[in-house]
Formats: sequence, C-alpha cells, structure tokens
Amino acid sequence: MPAQIRVVRPEMTEIIEPAIRKRYAYPRHALAFDVPAVAGSSTSRSADAVAVGLTWETGHVVTGLQFGSSRGELDDALRDSADAVRQYCDYWYLVIPEPFVERAEMPDDWGLMSVAWKGGVRLVKQAPELPRLPWPREFVAGFAKAACRP
Repeated sequence: MPAQIRVVRPEMTEIIEPAIRKRYAYPRHALAFDVPAVAGSSTSRSADAVAVGLTWETGHVVTGLQFGSSRGELDDALRDSADAVRQYCDYWYLVIPEPFVERAEMPDDWGLMSVAWKGGVRLVKQAPELPRLPWPREFVAGFAKAACRP
C-alpha cells in the first residue's frame, strides 16, 4: 500500500513576511519590521512593518502594515490599530491570508492586502491617504533600528 502524502501549509506568518519583503524591496523601498513608535521604549506600540518609498516613482510614500494570520490576530489588529505608528504613515494596510476577510469588515481609513499561500500579494482595497505627522527623532531612531536588524 502506497504511503499517504500529507500536505502541510507553513504558518501564514512565514509567508506574509517574505511576500512583503518582495513587494517593498530595495532599491525602490526601505522596509523595516516591528517598528516601534518610540525607539527603546518597551511600552511603545509598534507596526508589523513600515515601508518608505525611496524613489520619485514610489513617491517617497510611507506605508504602515499590520499582519493578521488568524481571526484573533485580525480582531486584535482592528481593535488596537497601533495609532502611535499610524500617525506617521501616508497609508495603512491590514495584510491577511487569502481569502480571510470581507472588505465590509475593514475600517474606512484602512486598506487591505491579501497574501496567497504561494506568497503573492494582492491589493484588495486601496487605503485612502492619511494626514501624516512629520517623523520625530524618536520614530526615526525606531525605524532605523528596526531596519538594521538582521
């Protein structure tokens, strides 16, 4: 009797990060993960990722990303939207497994991206442009520290 083949899907977090790295790759973007609102603060809220456009083509746009790989994480992300980081972003997105959420569940000022099991990123809902505050030194340091992590 032939052995049965069992397909095991990797954890969604193992798929989201590489997909986001590919979408926001250097030299068009600078990308950092786990970006705190204040460098060195253990109580600071953080974004799962922040991408900064580095070219005229990318418009020097600051994009904040929150990941949700389960229903619980999605609820947490929507409830605790990391406003401390979001205030420094031009656009704010929730990034989730495909298909996972209906557009109607999203707040009006959030965009939505979905990641397929094979790693492709699809824009589901374009985020509206947010009023962005200038970056204070504490946030610049937090972004730089996060971007320099191996």
